[in-house]
Amino acid sequence: MIKIDLSEIIAAKPIVANMVADAELEAAKKITQDVYKNVVHASPVDTNKFRQSWQIVEPTAAFQDGQVYNNVPYGPALAKG
Repeated sequence: MIKIDLSEIIAAKPIVANMVADAELEAAKKITQDVYKNVVHASPVDTNKFRQSWQIVEPTAAFQDGQVYNNVPYGPALAKG
């Protein structure tokens, strides 16, 4: 009979879960930052108000969504062209 001791693997589970959560958080932050940079860069410029009004909220915990938004009232009209 072969005995396999899984106690070390089981003990490491929380450490691995934390590593995965940290990696996911960093990826979500990077994606949110990239979206922000791209929408700012792609924003039309006349008075620069629309471009300067973009806001970013980076995720602060694993598996939380980031946010990129612009509250300028004429934004939807710009999106339609």
